[in-house]
Amino acid sequence: MAEVYDFSNTIWDHNPSPAMVKALLINGADKMSVGSSYPDMGQGWGRVNLTKLVETPDYRTFFYDQDQPLQVGGKESKRYIF
Repeated sequence: MAEVYDFSNTIWDHNPSPAMVKALLINGADKMSVGSSYPDMGQGWGRVNLTKLVETPDYRTFFYDQDQPLQVGGKESKRYIF
């Protein structure tokens, strides 16, 4: 997790929230078993793959980190069109 925080801070000039670090780790994870869906009891969210944090022509990263936490029962929605 320290590598993700340091990468975000150095490359994107952004101090990520703990929720953002968790989301980046889950989003970049690789499946460990062929044909299974995840999360599951055997592989959880998969194997961490930090190379997916680096933007390449084949893989782009877009992130939105909330400034304020949601209140109990609160919700927030966004729509992005690329």
